[in-house]
Formats: sequence, structure tokens, C-alpha cells
Amino acid sequence: RNAYTTRTAWRTSGPAGMFYKNPQYGFSGGVFTAPQDGYYLASAQLRFDGCAMTSWYYQRLMLTINNRADVNNALHSVLGGTNSPASYYSQHVSGVFFLAKGENVRVQTYAAISCRVQHESGFSVILVGPQSPSLGFHAD
Repeated sequence: RNAYTTRTAWRTSGPAGMFYKNPQYGFSGGVFTAPQDGYYLASAQLRFDGCAMTSWYYQRLMLTINNRADVNNALHSVLGGTNSPASYYSQHVSGVFFLAKGENVRVQTYAAISCRVQHESGFSVILVGPQSPSLGFHAD
């Protein structure tokens, strides 16, 4: 593995009550493309199954903008160390950022161990607003 992989297999149907509205709303092939300029909230929760039990492991989950992996922008989650935690585990990442119309966001993973993404994983993007937020902050 040892490479960034874009997650493309997402289920886009589900129970009533989820805020999912339109199956074609800027989402195709695992990539969300902004239909308009604005501030977006993206979130991904992945469950990894069948992970190789090793003495050392490393797993990174990222939201990437325009397919650019940036490990310094706080849009990532890292698990790693000695003695694998279990044969399955979950990771979560979320963030708010500005996207211009046509820019995109996707979920990417990097693994130094062998795992598969379980079907209960999720990825969502919602438009927070087209205007600059009047309140809020970001800190690294």
C-alpha cells in the first residue's frame, strides 16, 4: 500500500431523515465538486476491517482539496504506533473550508498496513453558507 488512495465506493441512498437531498448534487466517483462558491463542512467516518496485526502500524485519513494531500492543514487524522490496536477500528475527520465553484474535496487514506474500508463508513459535505462566517475561528 504505502500510497494515498481516494475512496470511491460510497452508498448514496439511505433512511429517511438523513440530510442527504440529491444523489447528483456535486458528487461523482467519490469526489464532491462545489456547485457554487462558499464555505463547506465536510466529514468522513471510516471503519477499517481485516487489518493486518503487526508490531508497527500507520494509518492516515484525510480530506483533500483539489486532490492535494496536505498533512499540515488539520484536515487529517492519524493512527499509528507499535502493536496494532485491533483487526478493525474507526477514524474520523472533519473541517470547514472555502471552496470556489468547481473545486473539489475527496476522502483519501494512506496505510502502512493492509485493511479494507467497511461499508458502514460515511462521507458528507454540506454548504454552510456563501458568505464569510461572521463568527468562528480556526487554530492549528
